[in-house]
Amino acid sequence: DSEFSDIRPFNHQRWRRHASSARYVNDIRGLLFGTTSARIAPIMGLLVIFSSMVEVYSYFSARRPSLPELRFPAEPFEFTAPLLGLLLVFRTNSSYLRYTAACKAVQEITGDLSSLVRQLLTWSDGETEKADVDRIIDLVVAYHCWLFTAYLVSQEDQEGKEALATLNARLGRTGEAPLS
Repeated sequence: DSEFSDIRPFNHQRWRRHASSARYVNDIRGLLFGTTSARIAPIMGLLVIFSSMVEVYSYFSARRPSLPELRFPAEPFEFTAPLLGLLLVFRTNSSYLRYTAACKAVQEITGDLSSLVRQLLTWSDGETEKADVDRIIDLVVAYHCWLFTAYLVSQEDQEGKEALATLNARLGRTGEAPLS
């Protein structure tokens, strides 16, 4: 089985590695020494040899009119173009599916937190537990802010650190304490 055959979470560390400019060096190394390259190396070698022989023959046939001119059909190249297009579409389709699943998860989290606040406001009388209700709503909003600025996105930027510090302050904890 390929490592890409099952769905894996795309965490912060994998995203940082993917987003860094050093990935191009890693991609070149993988291109040269990867398993796919090893599988297609014999075919590519034969293609290079055949192409070189055609070029050498073309060079000599241009200088000697007695050699017949060779023309190759374009159909093999025309048949492979749609196949390469389909490969690209399937790869793009899987990334769209992951993006759609992430969007649905984000909407579900936001909807659940909104429902929690709505139920809290519906079932409280607004007078006797007003301070407790306000504190719970404040914590839910701070949690939602932390979740979408520090947890689901990198915690190393200033906005994420501020959201974590705000949530920890409202929970009565130190500003840098991780939520886990």
